[in-house]
Amino acid sequence: MPKRSEYSVKLYDSINYIKFLSFSFKVPNNLKFDEENLGRETMICQWHSKPAPGKGWRAYKKYMKYNRPSVALYLTTNNNQDYYLLLRYGNNGKSQFEKKDYKWSTITVQKIEIDKWHDMMFEIKWSFTNAGYIAVWMNNEPFTPFNGMDNRAYGPNMHNESPAYFKFGQYRYWDDSNDQEVYFDELRVGNSFEEVSIYENLPKMFQEIKELYFIKNHK
Repeated sequence: MPKRSEYSVKLYDSINYIKFLSFSFKVPNNLKFDEENLGRETMICQWHSKPAPGKGWRAYKKYMKYNRPSVALYLTTNNNQDYYLLLRYGNNGKSQFEKKDYKWSTITVQKIEIDKWHDMMFEIKWSFTNAGYIAVWMNNEPFTPFNGMDNRAYGPNMHNESPAYFKFGQYRYWDDSNDQEVYFDELRVGNSFEEVSIYENLPKMFQEIKELYFIKNHK
């Protein structure tokens, strides 16, 4: 069985750009994992880096060996009854990478219903620093957790100056013998919530940020 069935979309989201993307997906109720693959993850979508400007894939593979995508959304189950969506974000931290201390982290894990359409919306700011962030909504509700100030997960998300490209569709372990399907619809890319939302009302925004007032205790 093939281990991947993906479509790629060339995006041109460079440093300090804020972009919005949405799509809908459905996991049919006949999707099952092998017993050996329970607890493993099937990729739903990802943003993946490319070679640095002026470099080719040979140099990329040499210096970014085993790199992971900057953003990845996965499906997983431990029992073929309860299914979960898992979001990872950041950089891979491999030893050859000059920003090796920047980690690729699990941001959130949420249970989903199978045989039901789920609407995903992403807001991403691309950066080499902690100015970068991702915010995600599922079914018009915040998917990324509240951090005490807003629902963004902050951190670097670029391996080099080349814009990441977007891929959606399954990418799974090669040794799962089951046929698996995931359905996609309503892919939208834009510069605002209005351009990518499929809802009449925009999603709930971040929880209101409270203004902080600092008292200067000096003369």
